Order: sequence, then C-alpha cells, then structure tokens
Amino acid sequence: MSKQFVWFFMLLLTVVFLLLSAGCGTQPEPTPEPTPAEPAEPVIDYNEMVFVPAGKCIIGGPFEDAVTKTSSPAHEVNLKAFWLDKYEVTYEQFLQFVADSGYATKGNWRVCDPNKPLHPIYNVIYSDAEAYAKWAKKRLPSQEEWEKAALWDEKTQKPRKFPWGDEWIDSAANSGSRVLMNIGESKGDVSFYGAHDMLGNIFEWTSSYYDPYPGTKAKDRNYGIKLMVVKGASLYIDGTKYPLAARAAFPNNYQLGVGFRCAKDATPEDEAKYKDLYK
Repeated sequence: MSKQFVWFFMLLLTVVFLLLSAGCGTQPEPTPEPTPAEPAEPVIDYNEMVFVPAGKCIIGGPFEDAVTKTSSPAHEVNLKAFWLDKYEVTYEQFLQFVADSGYATKGNWRVCDPNKPLHPIYNVIYSDAEAYAKWAKKRLPSQEEWEKAALWDEKTQKPRKFPWGDEWIDSAANSGSRVLMNIGESKGDVSFYGAHDMLGNIFEWTSSYYDPYPGTKAKDRNYGIKLMVVKGASLYIDGTKYPLAARAAFPNNYQLGVGFRCAKDATPEDEAKYKDLYK
C-alpha cells in the first residue's frame, strides 16, 4: 500500500470524524409554545346612555325612617321618557370638556388623580356640572328621573330597595370603602335599566331644588331656600343604612365629593324604537 494512499485514507477519516462531531449535540431549536395573551380590560364606552321609558313610578320613602323622613312620603310621579348616562362623568371626559370649551371652572376638581382617567370626576360645583351638560348637548337629571333610573323595576312595577334588587350583596357597590373606583368597576351596582354606580362611588347633582314632597309631614328649615338635591350614597356612606329614596341638599357652590351624570329627553322616534325594550 503506497504512502499516498495511506495519507489520503487518514485524511478522509479525519474529515468524516469532524463532520460527525459537528452534527452531534446540535439539535434544532424547539418551537416555543405561544404565551397566552393577557385578558384585555373590558372597554367602557363612557358616552353610553340607558333608556328609561315614560310612565309612572314611585319615589320617596317612609316618614318613620330618619334617613328618608325629609323625602317622604312615598308618592307616584309620571315621567316622560328620557336617557341617562350609564356611568358617572369621568375625569377624562371633564378634562376634555375644559380643554375643548375653554370654560373657566370654579370647583376644586383638579385634586382628582390625573393617572385615573376613568375615576368619576368630583369636587364639581353645580354650575360646572351644568356647563358640562350643556357642552355635551345634554342636561342634568331631575331628582325624580335619577331615582326612577336607580330603583324602579319595570317588571314588578315597584321600587327596589337597592339598584340590583331587594337583598343586600356585599361588595356589590362601592359604599363605605373610602377608596374611589373606576366607573363600572363595581359589577353589582347596576339598576334595572342598566345604570351603573347609582348607589356607590360619589354623590351626584340633580337639577331639582330641595322642596317638600306633596303631602309630607316633615319639617325642614332647608326646604325652599334654593338648595340643590344631591342623590346617591358614596364611598363614604354605608349603603345598607342609606336608602336611595333619601336625598341630600347642598348650596350650588358646594363641591366636596360631588360629581354628576347627564340626562337628555327621549324623542318620539326613541320611544317608538324602544317601546318593547323591557317587556
């Protein structure tokens, strides 16, 4: 066997060995398993409104209850159809109003956390709330409209004790927590018509003056002096002890912890379209 052949053979074996060595331990990269996406936060359309049909309802509470004494007696009212904001007006919405309109607000609402755009706006005086509503081509609800949207049940034709029903549910509403929450975050605080946060979060302005209800036996020196009715409980009040038939009354320049939501009249076309909505 010639030396040339031996060297050639050894060279060939070396090349083969190197090729095999290079292949050993080199495996294709495994395809990574897809990472499940984080569930998206529910999108809230804070411009959404709920429809409340025309008709009779009962508002007010018993004279014997200290909380509803000045909102007594329970009595029937007949209301036209209207729309009510599904949620309280937010910090983000109010900020947009100020930026777009150039309106010079008077309340101390800038204490609201700018990092919480979906918190309800608060520390809003009455005229600021009214100006926002006009800018949004809406208005503030009357006390009767607010209470009907919060408590009336179209099916039973009776007022509920709480927006969601007659039995208290812990954590259904943001009441007594002293911690403000995003609009719609309290999933249980929803009325028959679909309005959110009617019991908890913040007090809300209405367009009504604080006057005695017809036939009341209650005496209140604050009746008839142009105080504005404020409805709802709040994060500071235990909702089990504050029926929504109750009403507070503040001067129109009061602001501490008060926000609002808007309403607007329903058109005849709205009534025709939604007449069977709750049947």
